[in-house]
Amino acid sequence: MSYKLHSGINREPNQNELADFWEVECLKRTDRSASVLDVRKARGIADDIQETDDDDVVDIKFEEVDQSAAEELTRRIKGCNGRYPFNLKSPGHNLVFTPLNDQAEFGYLFLLIATRSNMRDNKVHDGIDGTLLFEEVCALVLRRFLGQRSKSFVFGTGSDGGFVASLEKLRSELREITLHPPLASDTYPPQDDKLDVVAWIPFTDELPSKLMCFAQSKTGTGWQKYTTQLTIEGFATRWFSRQPAIKAIPTFMITDSVIAGDFHHRAAPNLLFDRCRMAEYMDFSGEEELFSRVIKWTKAALLHHKISV
Repeated sequence: MSYKLHSGINREPNQNELADFWEVECLKRTDRSASVLDVRKARGIADDIQETDDDDVVDIKFEEVDQSAAEELTRRIKGCNGRYPFNLKSPGHNLVFTPLNDQAEFGYLFLLIATRSNMRDNKVHDGIDGTLLFEEVCALVLRRFLGQRSKSFVFGTGSDGGFVASLEKLRSELREITLHPPLASDTYPPQDDKLDVVAWIPFTDELPSKLMCFAQSKTGTGWQKYTTQLTIEGFATRWFSRQPAIKAIPTFMITDSVIAGDFHHRAAPNLLFDRCRMAEYMDFSGEEELFSRVIKWTKAALLHHKISV
């Protein structure tokens, strides 16, 4: 079972789970730091290492696990591009919570906690639904990624007016598609038909042929089976009588971190935004209301697990 805040970490975590556990341990401790030994003690394995007859073999095994987690933390330092609120000192030995500013701190912590919380039964904190909030964050990240003139909106269940209204807004904004008449909302209630966020770069001429991203978003750790769920061709065939001149880029956005060795396999066939890529482009400048909700949800979710920041 994957590591969750409410259930703890298993005896043989992968490097991603252990890296997240290490970060959470930093937040729990009064000095906001956690060494390898601290993490081992928190996992309940430090005594095992000392008391085992075959100490050398056990030490080697756990050193390899610790090293792989340290390598993942080092990747995050680089991948978040200045928006990672931890620092790994004395390589592999001590992780320290070192927030740079509120945006970097709470942006990353939001993604971390939305990964390791139960986002099915415990996603609402301080009156805010974390999964719907993540859709809004994804829309922001895509705008930052595509550039200053880009536009985006939440298409999915977090949008106003439901699926039909979202389709109509998509038609109006893109100005290069037409919809099948009539919309099949009465006989086929699709919710969002797997599409959560749409982003594009407009042209002043408002003519067809523009760069677009159709994105699906997932919190938690069970996202792997959904990476091919949204098919651009299928969505377009079901709802558009005139297709976009250029096929939209399939995009998959998650709160989880994908370890470097798995990235190619996990990404295909999408433009993949994992936690580090999300953090890199999560600039809340001019988005104070959205950022305030990110802070509220993150603080409340942490307090639910008796962690205060």
